[in-house]
Amino acid sequence: MMEMDSTTKNALVAELNKARNVSFTRYGSIEAEIILSGFKALSAIAAPFAPVVGAVNDLAESVSFTFPTPFGTVVYLSKNAVQSSIGELCTTCHELVHADQIAEAGTIQAAQNYILSSPNRAKLEADADAAAMFCCYLFGYDPDVPARVEHLRGRLYHISDADIVSAKTDIELHLATILHGSVPAISVARDLIIAVRKICPQLIVPAAFRP
Repeated sequence: MMEMDSTTKNALVAELNKARNVSFTRYGSIEAEIILSGFKALSAIAAPFAPVVGAVNDLAESVSFTFPTPFGTVVYLSKNAVQSSIGELCTTCHELVHADQIAEAGTIQAAQNYILSSPNRAKLEADADAAAMFCCYLFGYDPDVPARVEHLRGRLYHISDADIVSAKTDIELHLATILHGSVPAISVARDLIIAVRKICPQLIVPAAFRP
């Protein structure tokens, strides 16, 4: 298994972002501090959003997230997400699925779908995890379904036990698709395999996905 360098990771992210035009900001940057301050203010004035939005600030080192603004969608990459090129790429894939979900539903509806509904939130996260798992698997890393399911139990997500079970089923179905040698029916996953085959096919580990 070959390591991925930052130049290759940046090229893949640029390829994935061509049609999406999402902005990225990283933990510790001035932009990130401004964003987190804004979320803190929102949690104080918007009661329905407070549980999820308030937790974002507390978990900023470990949790990445995607959100719409009047100037376009922004992906915040946490401290944990940027510790390795593979980790950053897989997190980016997850967050770009959320960007697609926002683009498809529209800003207001996407916010309602995610923040105000535990079943919807579980489904949206499971689909985003499909792209991240596919990224992991392509480069020879364990998709680690149990860890992903356990992560959804965190206080950031406020997902009910019943909806956790549904999310687990969806994640396992996505993984079964991947292990069968097929690309998950998620646009980011489809874009990823095209980009990887174009930029760094030598890094693909599973024979089923090699060009």
